Amino acid sequence: MKLEVKSSIVLVTTLLIGIALGMVLQGRWRMERAREVGALQRPQGFVHHMTEIIQPRADQRDAVIAALQATAEQNGRIIDSARTRLRNELTGMQGTLAPVLDADQRKRLADISRLPDPFRPPPPGGPGGRPGGGPRGGPEGGPARRPPPPPPDGR
Repeated sequence: MKLEVKSSIVLVTTLLIGIALGMVLQGRWRMERAREVGALQRPQGFVHHMTEIIQPRADQRDAVIAALQATAEQNGRIIDSARTRLRNELTGMQGTLAPVLDADQRKRLADISRLPDPFRPPPPGGPGGRPGGGPRGGPEGGPARRPPPPPPDGR
């Protein structure tokens, strides 16, 4: 084999290994980041994180933790209320749009409405806690359904 061909093969192989390694590392980083964000969404994760930031003295610790726990509980109530209001608003939107849309459009709208809530921590289970093992796994382990992209004209 010519030296140029061998050099090209080595270069392409190195490039492919670099791409694969970058993809693996990025995937691991994203999984770790999702785990950290998920922990902060739970009240105890919020309290722990804020306690690490504040670093209360021993004489402050009980008062700081009590205030953080109360705030975490109130945050949870606010988020639950907003989720309920948003779900009701989207249900109302579907009802308003139903007479205007054709069957395919109604089906796409209904399909997107069944996507998992991206702000709710995943349930316990496999990695990501969802079928498919990832943070966005869909039914039976397949990819989550996404809405079709908007048309080029932006409507």
